[in-house]
Amino acid sequence: MHGPALTKLAIAFVILFVVFRTLEFFRCRQQRLPILRHGFLTDLSYWLFTPFVTKSVTRVCVAAVAIPFALVVYGKVDRAMLMQSFGPAARLPL
Repeated sequence: MHGPALTKLAIAFVILFVVFRTLEFFRCRQQRLPILRHGFLTDLSYWLFTPFVTKSVTRVCVAAVAIPFALVVYGKVDRAMLMQSFGPAARLPL
């Protein structure tokens, strides 16, 4: 895990926690959920775990599709071709 990404995630979590806890005060006292309710740690771990795993899985999936496609179309995959870009996607703005 990278420090800055984890820091941003923690800040976002704190902000969302404050926002949703504030919204809880608009409910009746009997309907409010406790802060450390059952499943809180599961929710927290999922919320922290998912962004890092999906980022890695997405890169692997894109490579699994792009590399065979490049091999079929161009017959090779090398660093120069990847860095130079090709096709209509290369003309799109960053």
